[in-house]
Amino acid sequence: MNHQKQLNKVVYFQFFWILLVALGPWIEWVLKAAFFSRSVFFEGMGIFFITFGIILFSWSVWTMGKSFEIRVTPRQQARLIMTGPFAYSRNPIYVSAFFIGIGWSVATASWFSFVSTLILMRVLHWKIKIEEQQLSIKFGPSYSQYQNQVRRFF
Repeated sequence: MNHQKQLNKVVYFQFFWILLVALGPWIEWVLKAAFFSRSVFFEGMGIFFITFGIILFSWSVWTMGKSFEIRVTPRQQARLIMTGPFAYSRNPIYVSAFFIGIGWSVATASWFSFVSTLILMRVLHWKIKIEEQQLSIKFGPSYSQYQNQVRRFF
């Protein structure tokens, strides 16, 4: 299997786990298993995390502009983004996925979504390692310097 097909599998695997996070409450309803009982407090807390995640995601995509790419390999016209949320995290889009997933898990009291979110983060960490290799090739010393200045997640 060629390298590009392997990289595309990472993207498909990521979407599979995002789907599981979203379907978690329904799966639990079918299985009759709940993480903890739902309450207004946890629903509000979950909505706060979801809202924060959506705002962070939107800000990150807007900051990336035409450099935004869902696949592992950066676009040819991509430039190294080090401003906006990327000044605080090298992967703010993945951080936003974490907040949205945890928020959804808490708001819906879904054990399944919580575990799926943790697995999704592991998959994304695997994807990040591959992306970092690709970005190091494309941007060279500039990306290495950026890695030394800004943390991977927080």
